[in-house]
Amino acid sequence: MKITCIGSGAFSLAIVNLLKTKKENQIYVWSHDEKWVQTTIKKKKITMDDIEIPLEENIHLTSNYEEALTETDLVFVLVSSKFFVDVINELVYHPLKKTPIYIGTKGMLDIAPYFLTTYAKKALKNKHINYIAGPNLAKDLLQNSPCILSVTSRKKKDFEQVKDLFPEFVTIEKIEEPNILEISSILKNIYAIGAGILYEKYPYASTLLSYSAESYKELANLLYQKFDYEDIEMCTGITGDFFLTTSMLESRNFVYGRKRCISVNEGSKYLKKNTVEGYENIDNMVLYLDNNLKKYPILEAIYLILYKNENVDILWNTCFKK
Repeated sequence: MKITCIGSGAFSLAIVNLLKTKKENQIYVWSHDEKWVQTTIKKKKITMDDIEIPLEENIHLTSNYEEALTETDLVFVLVSSKFFVDVINELVYHPLKKTPIYIGTKGMLDIAPYFLTTYAKKALKNKHINYIAGPNLAKDLLQNSPCILSVTSRKKKDFEQVKDLFPEFVTIEKIEEPNILEISSILKNIYAIGAGILYEKYPYASTLLSYSAESYKELANLLYQKFDYEDIEMCTGITGDFFLTTSMLESRNFVYGRKRCISVNEGSKYLKKNTVEGYENIDNMVLYLDNNLKKYPILEAIYLILYKNENVDILWNTCFKK
């Protein structure tokens, strides 16, 4: 089976590392960076986070869309959110209307339809648009860590196909509605910024976990109000991913929250050198929620701190002050 992975970032290469264990998978990794492609082919190994992946015979690197997409059986879109629309608009020129596509980009559009899966479905005229997420760190997946990946699929055949792609130590969990998994993947990054803000002032496990529990309840409330969805406690892709991200001290969202707590200047300096998905998407989330932001006071407090320069104490007051 030919599998195409669009993107050469950490999560994309981690997925490639899992897919390559089944030798019948022929994996084509597309990158916009021709220099990276040629250098990696020459070295015969992919290096990331001090981990090296041998460039095995079933991994093919290319910067050519035609080579990556011709007669492909399945596509993973795993690029940064700022490149997502450009990538989808490029895929329009290839015959992919019946090809299952799994989107792993964490982001949100600044205009309707807001959701990446909805945009891709309309642009590509493809009913096989799915979403993939989970409580996973790229560096762990690069070590072949046992894990659970959550995917959305309304087509039984698509789900069975993607389930068979991965090695047996990877559990694939099915969720029906892509927008639920997608919005949760965005919100956990935003709430992780709040976790970093609080942790900088109160570096205690009890404070951090209390905040995570309160913000998780807010997330559950939002999903119920927007999607009439109550089954979140059974969904690893939402629950596990949320608690991993809001307690992961080294994540960019968490670190940015700490820097922003110190000062606006420290936060700005960090943003210049790092992609912080929670920061990039919070204003689009506010647009999506329209005039309902006050229903979600923790989310509102994070937004006011980041975009209105409110004192960081408003987050503490929201979560803990009686």
